[in-house]
Amino acid sequence: MTALPPVPSTERPAVDEHRNPWTTTGSGIVYENPWIEVRHDTVLDPAGRPGTYGVVSPRNFALGVLPIFDDGTVLLVGQYRYALDLYSWEQPEGGGRKDEPITESIARELREETGFGASSWFPLITDATLSNSITDERVWCWVAWGLTAGEADLESTEHDLVTWRVRYPEVVAMVWNGQIHDSMTIMSVTKVEAMRLRSELPTALAALLT
Repeated sequence: MTALPPVPSTERPAVDEHRNPWTTTGSGIVYENPWIEVRHDTVLDPAGRPGTYGVVSPRNFALGVLPIFDDGTVLLVGQYRYALDLYSWEQPEGGGRKDEPITESIARELREETGFGASSWFPLITDATLSNSITDERVWCWVAWGLTAGEADLESTEHDLVTWRVRYPEVVAMVWNGQIHDSMTIMSVTKVEAMRLRSELPTALAALLT
């Protein structure tokens, strides 16, 4: 008879969360371009077995912003994502230089992709991680309102990008039913909706979403 696994305790395990159980015995860059570098490490895993570990390191932070108009509609952008070979509706997103304040980088990305500026900003996601078994990419997302129109400044890779104003409840539904599959947008919309239901959003922002 196969033994059943132990029932997990409801108490937080007593572990040293600052101790790294991996040992790196060697490291080298095997590929790099202006956006990423790929590192090949030789390691001893937590059980002491030798092995290799590949790490993808983006050169920039990943940034996203959920822009909300005064009528409560949300500004989404649509573009074809080459790596996934599919079309994606998502919040404006981009990379932020690690030597630049994150708030400046996010405002620039919003302006470059959509032409809009914003008078009010609120942090949603602070230093989250994506695909943390293969990359050390870090993520910041904000929500913005008090939008004012300007001119976009698209990169050549973004020339298929289009914008779409969508009612906030419909954006939430797009997340719930899988029409939005971009993880950063899912994080932002889910956080806004959770904070809205808990009455934790800034008053001015909450008033737009009623």
